[in-house]
Amino acid sequence: MLFILIDLYLLTDYRANIPDQPPVFFHFMRYFFSLGFVFFVATSLSLMEQTTKLQASEKLLTEEKLETELKLLKAQINPHFIFNALNNIYSLTYMQSKNAPESVLKLSEMLRYVFYDCNKDRVPLSAELKYIENFTAFQQMKSEYMQNITLKTSINGANIEIAPMLFIPFIENAFKYSRIEENEAAYINISLKHKDNKLHFKIKNSFSNNNKPHKGSGMGIKNVKHRLDIIYPNKYSLDIKEQDEDYSVNLSLEV
Repeated sequence: MLFILIDLYLLTDYRANIPDQPPVFFHFMRYFFSLGFVFFVATSLSLMEQTTKLQASEKLLTEEKLETELKLLKAQINPHFIFNALNNIYSLTYMQSKNAPESVLKLSEMLRYVFYDCNKDRVPLSAELKYIENFTAFQQMKSEYMQNITLKTSINGANIEIAPMLFIPFIENAFKYSRIEENEAAYINISLKHKDNKLHFKIKNSFSNNNKPHKGSGMGIKNVKHRLDIIYPNKYSLDIKEQDEDYSVNLSLEV
């Protein structure tokens, strides 16, 4: 408006000496479009700044939500494990097994891993493997006979870190549904291999028709699937198959 006043009133004498002057309306339109352009650019920059701040805020909220979900999911691991371990020890003491004292020592090692190491976002694969070995040995103590359990590994000394307790729910289910401590014909085969920057975990177990697993049942499996979606988005494949007399799980992770 200041420019218009100057143009119309202070420069009147100057324009009088110039022929073919544009109409007064032209001056209003010229400054209107000039101011409109400035307003458009300023508004666009302001909207871009607000959009950037909003995206940053949404990203922060998403990260906090994922972190909270992971803490809740990991918190479910400890009581789930303890209940199973106490049931196992109860079984050993009830049967007055000579392996009961050793099982308590094994349990102490496993609890140390669950309560201390599993509080971290990542743990060494060697620690997870040691836990699996202790767990299978712990289960073996429940039988008088040698259970048909095989554990094959091919890690090749790779220094790999993974999210803790990813494989344990599958192993727990294998022992639960195979009833290997009661059935000498039952079996559990576990394989863990590292190849081409991928970690391949496979487990296969027998089950009886009277103890058939239900598809999608169990808090542990749902927990693992949820954690995989959060920690390894688009970086894992999980295949669970149920056949006539056996149950298998194939999990591959990019590490």
